[in-house]
Amino acid sequence: MVEKKYLLILIFLLISLFSCTTTRFIGPTLFLPETAPPRESDRLLKAAEAYYTAPDVASMRTAVEAARKAGPDTALYHELAANLAYLEDRRSDRFEHLVAALLNLENDTPLLHLHWLSKISWTIRERLRIEQLCKALQNHPDPEVKVLANYLLGISLFVRGEIKRMEKTSAITSWNIPLSLIGTWDNDQNKGFDISYPPEQEIDLSKTYQGQLVEIGWRTSYPTALSTNSINLKELLHPNVWAVCYLASVIRTKKEGPYELRLSSTDALKVWVNNILVFENRHISRWAFDGIVIPVVLRSGVSRIFIKSAQDKGRWQLLARITKPAGMPVDPNVLEALPADTPCPAEVPKMIRPSAPDTFLCRVTSKIQN
Repeated sequence: MVEKKYLLILIFLLISLFSCTTTRFIGPTLFLPETAPPRESDRLLKAAEAYYTAPDVASMRTAVEAARKAGPDTALYHELAANLAYLEDRRSDRFEHLVAALLNLENDTPLLHLHWLSKISWTIRERLRIEQLCKALQNHPDPEVKVLANYLLGISLFVRGEIKRMEKTSAITSWNIPLSLIGTWDNDQNKGFDISYPPEQEIDLSKTYQGQLVEIGWRTSYPTALSTNSINLKELLHPNVWAVCYLASVIRTKKEGPYELRLSSTDALKVWVNNILVFENRHISRWAFDGIVIPVVLRSGVSRIFIKSAQDKGRWQLLARITKPAGMPVDPNVLEALPADTPCPAEVPKMIRPSAPDTFLCRVTSKIQN
């Protein structure tokens, strides 16, 4: 009985010691404040202008110090300090300033700062801090910030082997589009981006075609990345350099209204919805979560989403999601995936229309005040 008592005391002491050590290791718990700090003053804005027009590093340091004095708790000061730390190769300082900027509710570019933070190679301590930050950002008023934070949290949990927690986190990222896949065709020196290969004339999951080397057909079942649900085309297809592939899906929409087709890609893309080319860009070369946002209006019924991905060299990855405007999650059971060769109505214009480009630009640029 006495031995059990001492054993319980020892376990309690070890837990207390571990908790204190963890707190010192990670730092204080991160959370979003209930009230935002004061807005940026004229002095702070002048310091920012001086920083971005500075002729040399010494002037940039002076501008950052002026910004600190004008608004030490503002997101704009922390952005300037993070930029200067990046130029001076102070990686740890940049990390801390970006975290501080993201915890400020008056931050008008939180998505940009979160993307910058994701490009830093984290230490173990910083990874745990990132997880704290991402949990805190689940209370952020911007749904796009919430989703990106959730995406980064899932990746970090996967790296640390927290698979069950990662799966729970990934399940709420929103509706990923199930895509049938076929490839590859030749894309020598990116010429394939403008060549119309057979899937651009017809989508028939039962047919095969002459590919770059062999006969190829549509694949409807294949593994996706465990942590992000993205499609690793580099692993699934061959040849996988200077190559073209196609992905397709038919979506049944039960509720008419505006939606957003959100794509993450490492390579050039063309996107059609019901035979309407709604997006093309041959200069994509770096992955960014939800880096492409295409506003569309879906009417009740079926719509086909058709994607052409043109790879040159290196990483080849794709993720496609559908959300409501501003990144809000789609209501349950509103969208249903059907086979990619399901017939779609010929009356295309009544099924979908892209939002006007000026409307899209206004929505994006209105978030950037400074």
